[in-house]
Amino acid sequence: MDSGDLFFTTNMITSFNRESQEYRAGIMLEGYEKIGCDALNVGYFELLLGKEFLMEKVNNTSVPFISANLRSSETGELLFPPNRIVKRQDLTVGIIGLGNIGKEMVRLLKPFQCNILANDIIDQDVYCKKNNVLQVTKEQVYKESDIISLQVPL
Repeated sequence: MDSGDLFFTTNMITSFNRESQEYRAGIMLEGYEKIGCDALNVGYFELLLGKEFLMEKVNNTSVPFISANLRSSETGELLFPPNRIVKRQDLTVGIIGLGNIGKEMVRLLKPFQCNILANDIIDQDVYCKKNNVLQVTKEQVYKESDIISLQVPL
């Protein structure tokens, strides 16, 4: 899932950067096709080269686009579905770093009933047992997780 503003690295397309930015948009979509992207929300940057450019990209990719606020100026209809529901079973989420943000991630994940693996430099055994989190090595997080969230200082 991408929240938008993926296509370009700048908010201004000029004759000097247009070719490289168009190339980037194509490469980003190709990458998302290869790794599998459930949906791409249309943000401001996706519209920088206009509706025609965007629709050409949309029509030539398997990545589904969503937007709850873009409407056709001719018909008033939404240009894209407003959302996409994705159901996953037996999803394993790995969290590296169980500080405040890592623990908030655990709290937010509980309703989804996914498996949670965690690693921290501090022993979090009591917290993990209380919150149904499996404390494992970083290597196990890397190997066994479908999604990994890094919650560590840079």
